[in-house]
Formats: sequence, structure tokens, C-alpha cells
Amino acid sequence: MRFYVLSEFSDVCLGMRMAGMEGEVIRDATALDEALTRLGDDPDIAVIIINESLARFAPERITQWKLKRQQPLLVEIPDRQGSGNVSQNIVDYIAATIGIHIE
Repeated sequence: MRFYVLSEFSDVCLGMRMAGMEGEVIRDATALDEALTRLGDDPDIAVIIINESLARFAPERITQWKLKRQQPLLVEIPDRQGSGNVSQNIVDYIAATIGIHIE
């Protein structure tokens, strides 16, 4: 079982590679869609790490993936251009899953 990193930034991929994780730089929504399809079908991938600004290319697909798929786990991380508002993402997922809005 492996971790895999998807990022818009080559320095993120380089840093993660130094920590022993494979990854690739993604520049557009089409490439992101292709990568998610390929990685989702790979039984060796346990966790996909995607940076926040890249996840904005496909917010609906990312949300549906997190709600409906158990593996690979898709983890969104903040980046230097992101809002870093991870707690709001959690609230959004709860609202989408159970239909309750938390303030």
C-alpha cells in the first residue's frame, strides 16, 4: 500500500518524494481527472494526497470521492495558495453526508 501525491507545484512533489512518496505535477482539470481515474483503479495505492488549490479543479468529484469511496483515501492538504480552512471542509462533508448544517 502506497501514498501518492498530486499537486500543482513541483516543489510539493519534490518534498514528498524526499519523504518516500511518489507523485506527479498536475496542471489542469483534464489531467486531474485522468490521474484520479488511473489511481482509483490501482490496488496498490492506499492514500492519494492532493493539495487544496488543485482540488478546486474538480470540487464535486473530490467531494463525491470522499463520501462514497473507501479506498484509496483522498486527503486534501493546504498549500501556500490555499485558504488553509480545513475545518470548514470537514463541516461541508458532514452537511453533504447527513444533511445537517453545523455552525
